[in-house]
Amino acid sequence: MLSLLHWILAGSTSIPGPGELWSLSPSGSWARLQPGGTRPSPRGFSKMILDPIRHRIVVYGGADSTGWRGDVWALDLAGAGTWSQLAAIDTPTDSGSAAVYDPADDRMIVLRLVQRGSEAVFDVWALSFANLTWSHQQPMGTPPVARPGAVYVYDPPRHRILMLASDAGYALRLSPEPTWTNLQTVIPTGAMGPYVYDPVADRLIGGPTGALWQMTLTDPPVWQQLHPTGVRDTYREALVFDTDLGRLVSLSSSLPNWIVTFGSPVSAPSVSPPVEAALAQSVPNPATNDATIRFALPVSGRVEMTLFDLAGRRVRRLVDATLPAGSHSVIWDRRDDAGARVPPGVYAYALHTGTRRLVRRMVVVQ
Repeated sequence: MLSLLHWILAGSTSIPGPGELWSLSPSGSWARLQPGGTRPSPRGFSKMILDPIRHRIVVYGGADSTGWRGDVWALDLAGAGTWSQLAAIDTPTDSGSAAVYDPADDRMIVLRLVQRGSEAVFDVWALSFANLTWSHQQPMGTPPVARPGAVYVYDPPRHRILMLASDAGYALRLSPEPTWTNLQTVIPTGAMGPYVYDPVADRLIGGPTGALWQMTLTDPPVWQQLHPTGVRDTYREALVFDTDLGRLVSLSSSLPNWIVTFGSPVSAPSVSPPVEAALAQSVPNPATNDATIRFALPVSGRVEMTLFDLAGRRVRRLVDATLPAGSHSVIWDRRDDAGARVPPGVYAYALHTGTRRLVRRMVVVQ
């Protein structure tokens, strides 16, 4: 089910406004939900992320009739939904911009705007969902100047947030140390619009109404306009990538919604073999069923890959073999060594080559 919070919290610029919650089934049927609990005050410019582990939408800040807010709310998506306020500690007051969910560290990253002289730059905060405590991040590098209408997308395999505009492109790498870097790319003329991450083809995909573009996540990125067959959408407000069915859903609050389905992924420029072992983020992430884990070896040798829970207990041995150099992949069917289906949560998977040990995290949801 795709949940769309078509309310003033969804980012409307009118203050205040009405509130509605709708769900969209995979077959394309809309149903209005009536959540219980006490909901936030009507407001605009709020930041919303999906917390897949707890099956809820988390809403931060925004502006209401009293000004900018710093409160945090959760909409439990079980049944018709229930609103509740989260007692977050050391919450900063919102001041615009964007937020993303970081599944690797189970937290919400917020990019606030602060004035530096005549320019607005980014102030980065993180809300840990483990203890509901905010922490002020101090990224290395020079923070970019905020651009009106910029696009923000989370890139899971590379653990970074991308900011793209018509005159600049930047990445905020979240590990091992938060760092701003210049992407050396801009959104091409005629390609500005909403974008989402496509975990099937490992790319950004989106663009303006009636057009479709992709940006490869190579270094440097490569832009390409795509030309799907069929009738084009007539008005696009948001995009959602349906990882279960491998399709792009174009959403509009007032006109028909459209779906773009893909055959094989669009080819991307080839990349050289790694000079050292590499472990990619599992796809899809979060995962509801099977998850694919890709890895690469610079030389042939003995390889082990093991899945653990966060307590360090082994859940599943995924690989234990001698493999040749090159790219490889393994599919995890969400079962443990005994064949039982594992519960939702955060898991770690480790690749051991004898000389290197690489670890990543993945999220499993219902």
